[in-house]
Amino acid sequence: MKYTGKKFTISVGAMPFATVSNTRSQFRVLANLDKDVDAEVLQKAVDLVVPRFPMYTVIIRRRWHGLRTLQVADMHIDVEPFNPQREHYHRYAKKPLFKVMYEKNMICVEMYHILSDGNGGVAFLNCLLACYFTLLGEEVDMTNIVDWREKATEEEFEDGYLRFAENKKGKINNARSFGRSQFKYKDKVIKNRGNISTTYSFDVAELKNASKAFGATVHEYLAAALCLTFLRIRDEYGSKKCIRLQMPIDLRKRFPTSTLTNFVATTQFETFGGDKTQIIAEIRKHFDIATHEDELKSFLNDGKNLMHRTLRFFPRFISDFLVDLGDTLLGERMSNSSFSNLGLVKNDLARHGVTDYEVIGGNPMYAPFYVTTISFNGICNISFSRHIESDTFEKYFLEELAKDGITCKKTVIRK
Repeated sequence: MKYTGKKFTISVGAMPFATVSNTRSQFRVLANLDKDVDAEVLQKAVDLVVPRFPMYTVIIRRRWHGLRTLQVADMHIDVEPFNPQREHYHRYAKKPLFKVMYEKNMICVEMYHILSDGNGGVAFLNCLLACYFTLLGEEVDMTNIVDWREKATEEEFEDGYLRFAENKKGKINNARSFGRSQFKYKDKVIKNRGNISTTYSFDVAELKNASKAFGATVHEYLAAALCLTFLRIRDEYGSKKCIRLQMPIDLRKRFPTSTLTNFVATTQFETFGGDKTQIIAEIRKHFDIATHEDELKSFLNDGKNLMHRTLRFFPRFISDFLVDLGDTLLGERMSNSSFSNLGLVKNDLARHGVTDYEVIGGNPMYAPFYVTTISFNGICNISFSRHIESDTFEKYFLEELAKDGITCKKTVIRK
């Protein structure tokens, strides 16, 4: 984001989220504690932490031309009781783009993708937790945590697309393709586009042991398990089409930046079938291509050219129409699911009573559900957010993990 003191230019990665109508792109980051939350202390912590993130204390600013800007606003964020159902943000609404909620022993931050991705949400939540525990009189180790007492740096709201994009073409460009027509998993939709979020807790050690047996990382193993689950349902439908899994790549691990705005690439993995060993090998080969330096820079360059150099100069109603049209057409070729792995959260907050984290994806638009995973303190939480009534996929997924000795330790359903 480009910051002028009064407004931010929306980052390249966030521009589609500020354009599509009836935005359903908000996600949630939750922390579970070993004690009930003190709402008054949490409100004080929010009041102290919010000014530290000027890139988040904004509303969408509209003008005639297509350039979207975020207007810095002097806002007060009231802590709210947790609501399992999420409101849709209309593109012309003038209201904050994030919320802070709580329920019993859980603190939740809901954030729209216009502001950041899951990594930015986790960073904000960690800062809030550190401030909360400090107000309770505890001494918090701020290693790997943004300090609310320090001023935000320019790098934290820089646009990674604009900084790192080069005019390079990927060696193999099919890592992002929507080439083939894939199997569509359709079921009865929940009334009023509501959603159900379910989080399953697993032992990290069990996941590592099962992954090691296949010579895979935990990410590769879980992605393969999701693919096999889809293939099982596809076969029940009598289809022979490929299945497709969308997986974001955190570009902060590939480029030297500490930006807290959107900075991810997306890749589409396709398979027609095979056993777990074969699919893991396919996933590894796919990621070798998708994470190649030239491929990533090609992704950044394509985004820069489309969003920053082209879309923003159209009159607003034209850019809205074009993105909405592309949104509809793209939906016909989107993935069976999106699988986001935020990896391991590294901090010392377990000492203060944080037991685990959850990340719940936005309301599904094209796919039946979003799958997200995050690990902390020996616990890996895998969350499903779905707008269909059936939980068959989740049951099949648990059965797939159980084949390798992985058992669910806890289940939390929010609807």
